[in-house]
Amino acid sequence: MNRVLPFKFDLKTILAVGLLAVAYSIAAKISLLLASLPGGDVAPIWPSSGIAIAAVLLFGYRLLPGVFLGSLALNIGNGPLLVVISILIANTVEPLLAVFLLRNFPKFRNFNCSRDVFSFLTLGAIVPPIISAIIGTTSIFVSGIYPWEIYGKMWWTWWTANVSGILVFSPLILVWLPALTAGKDEKNRAKLPSSIGLEWAILLVLTVAISYISFGKGYSIEYMLIPLLVWSVFRFSQREATLLIALVSAIATVGTVRGSGSFVRDSLNESLLLLQSFVGVIALTTLVLSAVIVESKEAKAKIEKDNEQLENRVRERTCQLADAKDAAETANRAKSEFLANMSHELRTPLNGVLGYAQILLRSKTMTPEERKGLHIIEQCGSHLLTLINDILDLSKIEARKMELHPGEFHFPAFLTGVAEMCRIRAEAKGISFTYQPSNDLPTGIKADEKRLRQVLINLLGNAIKFTKTGGVRFAVSFIERDKLKDRSPSAKIRLEIEDTGVGMSPEQLEKIFLPFEQVGARAQQAEGTGLGLAISKKIVEMMGSTIQVKSQLGMGSVFWVDLTLPLAAEWAKNARVSNRGTIIGYRGEKRKVLVVDDKWENRSVIVNLLSPIGFEVVEATNGKEGLEQAARLKPDLVITDLVMPEMDGFEMTRLLRKTPQLKNVAIVASSASVFESDQYKSLEAGCNRFLSKPVQASELLASLQGLLDVEWIRAEPEIERDLSIVTEPSSERAIAGAKRSLIAPPAEEIEALFHLAMRGHLKGIIKHAQKLAELDESLRPFTDRLCQLAKGFQEKALLEFISQYRNRNS
Repeated sequence: MNRVLPFKFDLKTILAVGLLAVAYSIAAKISLLLASLPGGDVAPIWPSSGIAIAAVLLFGYRLLPGVFLGSLALNIGNGPLLVVISILIANTVEPLLAVFLLRNFPKFRNFNCSRDVFSFLTLGAIVPPIISAIIGTTSIFVSGIYPWEIYGKMWWTWWTANVSGILVFSPLILVWLPALTAGKDEKNRAKLPSSIGLEWAILLVLTVAISYISFGKGYSIEYMLIPLLVWSVFRFSQREATLLIALVSAIATVGTVRGSGSFVRDSLNESLLLLQSFVGVIALTTLVLSAVIVESKEAKAKIEKDNEQLENRVRERTCQLADAKDAAETANRAKSEFLANMSHELRTPLNGVLGYAQILLRSKTMTPEERKGLHIIEQCGSHLLTLINDILDLSKIEARKMELHPGEFHFPAFLTGVAEMCRIRAEAKGISFTYQPSNDLPTGIKADEKRLRQVLINLLGNAIKFTKTGGVRFAVSFIERDKLKDRSPSAKIRLEIEDTGVGMSPEQLEKIFLPFEQVGARAQQAEGTGLGLAISKKIVEMMGSTIQVKSQLGMGSVFWVDLTLPLAAEWAKNARVSNRGTIIGYRGEKRKVLVVDDKWENRSVIVNLLSPIGFEVVEATNGKEGLEQAARLKPDLVITDLVMPEMDGFEMTRLLRKTPQLKNVAIVASSASVFESDQYKSLEAGCNRFLSKPVQASELLASLQGLLDVEWIRAEPEIERDLSIVTEPSSERAIAGAKRSLIAPPAEEIEALFHLAMRGHLKGIIKHAQKLAELDESLRPFTDRLCQLAKGFQEKALLEFISQYRNRNS
């Protein structure tokens, strides 16, 4: 089912509103015509409610004026003004409330799921008519048209008529209208094969004949219709089933109000109650049975597919284990070297397969069968690629060819990126995900970012995979700082992953780090390769630590790793270093960059990378604030997250592209999402580039160079060592500033800073430096250097830096 569209009036919308108003009015008049037959004072079925709810579900709230106008045309001049206004409100509120409930509690998609059928029954067909019946009948009795003694009877007949109309006509329209407006290929696919056409004709004739005999001639054989409806469900699609429901309901209604059929009683209201109960039973039974059959077919197809994949994995695993058992150590080393050398040859064609599968999936002319086939290709290819990568990593470790490549990076943003990727997987599974970083984490560290991310994603992925209820907690804490003078500054960090999953027995704990060993149910084992923990364990050992685990069967598990990581106070400067020199600025006029992200860690990375080389960087915490900042700043480039509160990055980008003054601004989307669809959606919304989080400095600077056409200014080797203390925004002044001495505060302030440094009071130094910078802007380069050293826990360098200026004063 398409999502609800926002209010947007154009010619097509106006025509749709008018068409809905006409359909609503005509359907209501037909129903009232039946009510005006001898002995009738109420409508047996109110199809207008079903038409209104289906139209708003399909095309959005913008069609609500059509409901109002149709009701107005029907009721104007037919009673006191209060009654007319109340009925207009009741008829308009009913589809509004129904669509709101179906879209949110829970989200209604279609009639292919029994859960959605029951949601439609309760939230769409039962609850909204209660409200409309209360409003409408109350206004009638308040106006004195009927005595209050029959209020309950009038309310009941109003409510049951609306419920019957919704159950019959909403599914009919929701199933048929998308098929009628589909493309040519979809229509051809929806046509019945000629071999079944005769069967459908027989079914249709039998249904009409039995309905006529039962409700036209008065023979009590109406329940013979149920086998025919069941026949339609098993042999045909939902379109044929809903059409038969509407046909039977129409014949039953006409026959009953004319006094024919087994539902006729002395009391018209009793007759209508029996009729409406019959209509509700056949409609609901048919819809539920149809949904169950669809679910059964989908489940059967999934089981067959899973069985086939499982058999393939079993064969592959058996071959691998047999080879591993029969091969000697020399053969193992040869195998590892061969696989390592074949990495490019194996990955390149597979990446081509996956790439073109994703490209073809974006086609809008593809049939569902073709799209399903491409999804299978993509899923199988992705699994094969993962299997190849895992085997290659393990082979490299066995052959002692895997090496760590440490680099400096922003630690909080790295952790946030990993957490956001895993949160998406957890939310998709319906479990909670909690990320708990401590406040004293270092800003920059030096480690192999790729391998550390691989370890964390493996551990978090396992926790999510084996957790069905509850959630996963990811905690990162600062344990202690290395105080040895003969070592570079470092920090001991604990990475802890706790879940409420299946847990493990002591016997299973002994095997989980072995290659190809998995625990848990068969279905969960089929999701992985059994190599993740084995590889993670070896990587962590290469980092000088080990993975520790504590688990209880049925209660969950806790994995934690204690890593000693070197600190990197100048990560931002080093991130701009290449073989061509460090980037310290750019030529030309000053460029403005707007960073829109609800996480301060992500904004901090970009600000620290771009501000020192001359960009004017402005921050915003959501799309709404980003639009306001963009209108004020007129930026040259916008870097935006995609998932944010109040307004997301997709909507902000679309609005920017519609703003004449900002439609040409360069926009870079940055997200931790692992879904290719989000990348495509960002580009379709109007973004120029997509960067995965955590943002890599080289990719960010390359994107800026391409989108803004800037020419970098790179430092000469002899002045690079002084660039970390430069804070002036202009690139030309940045070079000059590196050659000048810093302006130091008075001697008494230097002495106060020295005593703080001697006590190791780093937070006190940061606060004191910030206070000095606020009092005198010329001290900003000096105080920035102080803060940089203090935040990087570089006590020795900090003391030496302050001592230089203290000795000058003595």
